[in-house]
Amino acid sequence: MIFNCTVLIVQALLEINMNSQEKGSNKNNDLISTERECFSSRLGFILAAAGSAVGIGNLVGFPVNAAKNGGGAFLIIYAFFIVVICLPVMAAELVMGRKTEKGPVGALSNQQPMWRAAGLIRVITPFMIGVFYTVISVWNLGYLIMAAVG
Repeated sequence: MIFNCTVLIVQALLEINMNSQEKGSNKNNDLISTERECFSSRLGFILAAAGSAVGIGNLVGFPVNAAKNGGGAFLIIYAFFIVVICLPVMAAELVMGRKTEKGPVGALSNQQPMWRAAGLIRVITPFMIGVFYTVISVWNLGYLIMAAVG
């Protein structure tokens, strides 16, 4: 049931994307073009969404978690939560962005002014994650150099 809902949401997003390509999304007649860029194919959109959903944290953490927690059992639970939580949330964010044509703060402020803080958190979080991964990358570089030198 949840998987079917997720598939329907993703299909609706793909239709919105294709319709905006056909009709053109330039609503203003200003000197500067405000036309939004679109994906050239459905496969490109799906691969970009999957790539951003996976992230470097899962790439680094997956082998460790799989080894510690029995491998296959971890993978089944992981895939379940991706389908049940991650895909619907990503689809909801994409639909909200398309509908409001605003960024995270503006889109959530349109719904309720009190949701502005949630929009700000969505903007600030990638910067905090970036700082964390910079530290992890420096550790990896240090271990790589130590392993090369001996």
